[in-house]
Amino acid sequence: MAKATKEAKIIDAEPVNGTSGASGGASEDAGALSGRGSGLALVLSGVALLISLVALGLNLLPQPGGSAPGADAEAVAAIDARLAALETAPAPTVAGDGAAAAAAAMDGLDALGARFTALETDTSATLERLDTALAALEQDAQATAAALSALQATSAAAESTPSAGTSSTARPPAASGTGDGEALSQIRGQLAGLSLSIDGSLTRIGGLYDDLADQADDLAALQDRLQSVETLGDDLPKRVEAGQQALDDARAELGTQLEALSATLDDAVSASRADASAANADLQAALDQLRADIEARLAPLEATTARLNDDFRAMQQVSVQASTQILAASQLRDALAQAAPVRPHLQALSALKPGDPALRAVIDGLDASADDRIPTADNLAARLVALSPVLLSETRVNAAEGRTGKLLARITALISLERIDDVDALPGVEGALARALIRIEEGDFRAALAELEGQQDAMQPGEDTRQRFEQLVSDLARRADYEEQRAALRAWISAALAAAETTDQS
Repeated sequence: MAKATKEAKIIDAEPVNGTSGASGGASEDAGALSGRGSGLALVLSGVALLISLVALGLNLLPQPGGSAPGADAEAVAAIDARLAALETAPAPTVAGDGAAAAAAAMDGLDALGARFTALETDTSATLERLDTALAALEQDAQATAAALSALQATSAAAESTPSAGTSSTARPPAASGTGDGEALSQIRGQLAGLSLSIDGSLTRIGGLYDDLADQADDLAALQDRLQSVETLGDDLPKRVEAGQQALDDARAELGTQLEALSATLDDAVSASRADASAANADLQAALDQLRADIEARLAPLEATTARLNDDFRAMQQVSVQASTQILAASQLRDALAQAAPVRPHLQALSALKPGDPALRAVIDGLDASADDRIPTADNLAARLVALSPVLLSETRVNAAEGRTGKLLARITALISLERIDDVDALPGVEGALARALIRIEEGDFRAALAELEGQQDAMQPGEDTRQRFEQLVSDLARRADYEEQRAALRAWISAALAAAETTDQS
C-alpha cells in the first residue's frame, strides 16, 4: 500500500541588491531605489512563505467528502462491530476435532481483539502528536504573519520618506540606507528562523503521516485476518455438525459392540455358574464321605489313646526305676572297658537295690576287685610281645643237652625268623605264644589264657622270666574275669532295654 505523505514547498526568495554606477553617475535617488529594492525582496520572501503555509494548511485539513489521515473511522467502527458480533456469538459445545477448531477460532478472535486494541491506542497517540505538531505549526505561521506585518510597515515607512531634492532637512542617504539595512537584516534573520522551525514541524508531520500510513496497513491486515476468522466461523457449524455425526456413529457402533460383548459374557457367566454348582455339589459329597471315614478311624484311635494313657500312668514309676538302673549299669560297663577302679559305679548300682539275680551276680563278682586297676588289652599284648622271645630262647637253651646243644640254642636265639606258616598249626610253646597274642588282639582273653596255661609245663624259663610270665598270666585271668562281668552287664542292659521297649509298645 502506498504511503500518503504530505509535503509543502517553501519558496525562499533571496533579496537582490542594486548595483551602483561609476563615481561620475551616482546620485541620491540611486541610494533610495536600492533601499526600496531590498525591502521589496523581503516582502516577496515573506509573501512566498505565507503562501507555503496556506498551502500546507490546505493540504493538512481534510477535504470535503474525503477521509481523515490514518485509519478510516468507518472501517474501524465496522471492524469493532464485527468483533463484537463474533464475541457474542454462542460457542458450539462439541468434542473432538470440532472442539479443537472452535477453540482455535476463539483464540484467533482473542488475538485479533488484542491487536485491534493496540492499533486503536497507537492511532490515538499518533493523532494527538499530529495535533500538537499542527498547533506548533500554527504558532509559527502566526509569528511569520507578524513578521510580515512588521516588514510591510517598515516598507511603507521607507516609501513615504521624502527624497533629497524636495526637502532641505532630510537626513543623508548613507545614514538612511544603513538603518534600513539593519532592519531588513534583522527581519531576514527572523524569517530564516521561522523557516527552519516550519521545516522541522513539516518533518515531524511527515513522520506522523508515515506512522498513520503504517497503522492503516496494520488495519488492512487485521481486516484480512478478521475475514479469515469470519470464514472459519461460517464453516465451524458444518464442521461441528460433521464431528457430532461422526461421534454419534462411533457411539452407536460402540453400543452395538458392547451389547454383543455383554451377551457373550452373560452366556459365559451362566455356564460358569452351572459348572461351579456341579463341582461344589461333588466337592461337598466328597467332604462328607471323608469326614465320615475320619470319624470312623478316630473312634478306635481315641480308645487306644485312652488305654495307653492309663497304662503309662500306671507304669510311670516302674519305668523311671528301670531307666535309672540301666543308666547305672551302662556307666559300670564303660568303667570296666577303661580298666579303671569301678568301686564308685558299683556302689551307685548297689544303692538302687536291683532285684534281678543276674545283676546281683555281677555286683557280687566285681566286689573283690573293684578297687584294682585291671590291665588293658594293649598293655597285655605289649607285655606278651616283649616276653615271648626271651621265653622261647630260655626254654630252648634250658631244654638242650650238653654244652654243644646249649651253644647252638643260644646261636639260634640270635637269629630272628619270621614264620609264614599257619599260626594254628604251629606246635609247642612258640605256637601257644603266637595264638595267645592273636586272641588278646581279638578280645578273647579267656582263650588266650588257655593257650598260655596249656604250654606252661613245657616252658623252662629263668627265674625272672618265670615271674614275669606268671604275672602276665594272673593279669590275663583278671582281665578275662572283667570281660565276663562286662559281657554279663551288656547282656543285662540289652535285656532291660528290650523289656522296657516291650512294655512301652504294649
